[in-house]
Amino acid sequence: MNFSFQFDTHHFNPDDIELIIWLTEMILLPILILTFAVAIVFHCIKAAGLSKIAAARGMAVPYLAWIPVIGAYIQGAVSDDINSKKGKKTYWGLINLAVSLLYALMMIFSSIFVSILWREIGAFLMNTRGMFSESELTDFIMQHIGGILVFSSITMIITAACTIVHILTLNNIFKEYTPDSAVVKTVVCALLTVLFYDFMSPCFLFAMRGKQPFVPYDLYGGGGNGVNQNAQQIISNPQSPDGSVNLQNNEAKTSIDSVIDGSTDVFNDN
Repeated sequence: MNFSFQFDTHHFNPDDIELIIWLTEMILLPILILTFAVAIVFHCIKAAGLSKIAAARGMAVPYLAWIPVIGAYIQGAVSDDINSKKGKKTYWGLINLAVSLLYALMMIFSSIFVSILWREIGAFLMNTRGMFSESELTDFIMQHIGGILVFSSITMIITAACTIVHILTLNNIFKEYTPDSAVVKTVVCALLTVLFYDFMSPCFLFAMRGKQPFVPYDLYGGGGNGVNQNAQQIISNPQSPDGSVNLQNNEAKTSIDSVIDGSTDVFNDN
């Protein structure tokens, strides 16, 4: 059955259509400007925290965190540095930079694509003077559905890749500086990234900017960063081969005293 959408051309003429498009754009423009301003604020918060974390780890270019898109490299590089301290070699810095560049390009093309599509819809309504048949509507949809599906698929793939890399690198950083709350922070950031906008990761990173990496001291297992290797050797073997107490390394003794309560007992004479 053939049908047609018909508007009262006396009240809905091409001038009305053009006015509706103009009003819609005028409404969207302030929203886009506000969104951009909020994004800049949170970018600065994240850059301040991430750059200080990178500088504290001795990285060469922490200031790159302030550059939009390029700053993603620093987030991944911090994760790489954390892994390198554990004997793992990763390339999250380059991976995060690559997917972030793709995402930025996608956002630019997305804006252009939506703008063109919106204009095409307006032109279609004006050309038909608000009255179009089912076949005309079907033809219009079929002319644009292919581009919409392809562009939507590419957008979903790039967004998913960017989200996964973002969450993985954040989780690694959270575990390094705040292991007790790393899972909660990661889940919060993941949900916000998927549902809306991750405005919490900048706040978390900013709060970590003055923290030292957390590595628990294990007296019996010999791990942790609480004491140096000499101190661990003294704990495991407090006496030298000739039976005297090994007190030659004062730095190690000080480290032990500062980490373990009562650890000075191992330095007492037998």
